[in-house]
Amino acid sequence: MSCAEPGVTCSTKVLSEVLASVKAINAQSGCENWRSTLDTPPDSCAAGSIRPRLVVSVTASVDGRVTLNRATRLLDDAAGKIWHSIHPDSADGMLTARNAELERRYTPQVVLEGSGTFVADTDGPVTGLPSPTGDLAALYEHFLPPEADCRWFAVVDGRGRIRWTYKGDASRRLLVIVSRATPAPYLAYLRSEDVSYLVAGNGPVDLGDALLTMKDQLGVTTIVSEAGGGLNGALLRSGLVDELHLVLLPSLVGGLGTPTIFDGIPLQLGQLPTRLRLLDAESRQTASSRCTTRPTVGRCQSGRSQRNVTWRTGNTGSA
Repeated sequence: MSCAEPGVTCSTKVLSEVLASVKAINAQSGCENWRSTLDTPPDSCAAGSIRPRLVVSVTASVDGRVTLNRATRLLDDAAGKIWHSIHPDSADGMLTARNAELERRYTPQVVLEGSGTFVADTDGPVTGLPSPTGDLAALYEHFLPPEADCRWFAVVDGRGRIRWTYKGDASRRLLVIVSRATPAPYLAYLRSEDVSYLVAGNGPVDLGDALLTMKDQLGVTTIVSEAGGGLNGALLRSGLVDELHLVLLPSLVGGLGTPTIFDGIPLQLGQLPTRLRLLDAESRQTASSRCTTRPTVGRCQSGRSQRNVTWRTGNTGSA
């Protein structure tokens, strides 16, 4: 099923590819041939920081593209098959290793996505919803379970563009992140479907406020963003990215406007790029001589690189 139409229903079937990596994070505790060149202990500072640690975990082509073009979603069967075709034999092991390392280091409670993963840029709010009655102000209060000791699949959807049938599974619950500008009928719809949501910001979703609320209300210490360039770019400009875990595929996509790892607002005159330092890197060669790289990097306080390159971004919001 495609999620590229306005008000489309996103079912468990449609989300299977997205949740595959999520379940891998839960299930994997190690991986054959995984080598950590920086054997740091699991994070011990996140619980004392003012917000959760945020790790961007992305798979991209060598030229930084995270999809084929702006018009298609990788959840669409045809686009998904083409994207999968550029994964060499070593890619699955590299992705498993990345998820296992994230679990070992941080035990992340939230996987974060943007609404653009499921619907087109031009799609508007869900239509055909009944007008809510009663106390409308109450709709703009957080709608969270009384006991929130679980893991979450969180989606930023401030415009109310996705009609959900998937509400979670044995490993994760769905959490929608909205704002006080989200249409009231959509919030009433989420409540009627018992879909949890938190409210952050008066206009567009305030990502910093959303992270603080997840820390305060849900006890979240680490979030992994598997989103596209739009949301990741907004997180970067808000100074919220602490690490980048990147798997590079040995292919080139190109194309003006094709989403990249970090899109969004350009740097302004005098504004400096976010500096990173390498935490770890790994490369794997296949029989066909193609190479997959996994770098891990972090915000100039700790980082990793790949070919799997993971970089930590040097953010001071969390240790």
